[in-house]
Amino acid sequence: MSETINLNSKNLLGAFTDPEHLSAGGECFDSYWEWPQNLGNGFLGAIKLKPDLFLRIGKYKLNKKLFISFDMSDEYFNFWFPIQGKTLSRFAFSKYKNVIMKKPGSFSISYLPECVGNVLLDNDTPTEVVAILVKPSALRVLFGSDCLFLPEKMKSIIYKHENYFHQIYPATREIEFILREILFCRYKGLIRRVFLEGKAFELLSRAVGHISFHVEENKTKEILKQTEIEMTYRIKRIIEENIEKPLSLQALSREAGISHPKLNYCFKKLYGKTIFEYLRDIRLKKAKLLLDEGRFNVSGAAYEVGYSNLSYFTKSFKNHFGLNPGDYLKQVSSERY
Repeated sequence: MSETINLNSKNLLGAFTDPEHLSAGGECFDSYWEWPQNLGNGFLGAIKLKPDLFLRIGKYKLNKKLFISFDMSDEYFNFWFPIQGKTLSRFAFSKYKNVIMKKPGSFSISYLPECVGNVLLDNDTPTEVVAILVKPSALRVLFGSDCLFLPEKMKSIIYKHENYFHQIYPATREIEFILREILFCRYKGLIRRVFLEGKAFELLSRAVGHISFHVEENKTKEILKQTEIEMTYRIKRIIEENIEKPLSLQALSREAGISHPKLNYCFKKLYGKTIFEYLRDIRLKKAKLLLDEGRFNVSGAAYEVGYSNLSYFTKSFKNHFGLNPGDYLKQVSSERY
């Protein structure tokens, strides 16, 4: 059994535990903290995007398991996006107590002022995490009347400045793409900072849009039967697992056991897009990410996401992103070096 070290967050992280603390940072970060060599290697970095709005990025590998106690006293919504590694957290806030496993494939939103608890950090695999901290007042300024579509407890905090909130949501493919773009950003200096700031706002918008969708989804459930909803979830997973060799609409409808017009109807009710539109969007976004990472040329990226017709891929890419893939690749290559 591997040794577990007990630590206090403030003793370990110092002023980095304060979201508004800014110190001499690493490249592009306003605040930067490195793990002590006896505990592991890697870093935590923070960027102040606006007053009361921060982006945090963590990339590290621990030598031993760490059991860290904390005592928070801040009033921020914490949007927590684990990409790799797992974290076990225990919170105690007033009468609210919970044990939460944070793992890839989901993200959590918490608002727990004056909260005590502990977190167990695993050393089995490297940990990669992105977080956005935003005060309720800043969230209200950013999204205005759209905040009315958020869950009731979040609205209560935003408009009345009271209560607590914690909820875990499944991460969408779009959110996962943005997280990978943040972690695999190859730009340097000021370009890197501007890129990360833009992606942070995109990530926050996607997350807020996603949880708003969950509120609307409850209304949709009054229209669709539970069996239709579960069937549509299953078809969505099949689509995402086969983007390189997508199944035809007829094959998907056979898998669903309903007609393809009915399947498209259910899909659009739940996701706001037809099956074709959803597949096209995730294929093009994955192709763009492959070009961003510099691992593929245009034809390689096209074939990797299932396009056999290069001219059709080029046209689709330009319609979606406003730039043909060849020009886009030249642009990101010149910015990278």
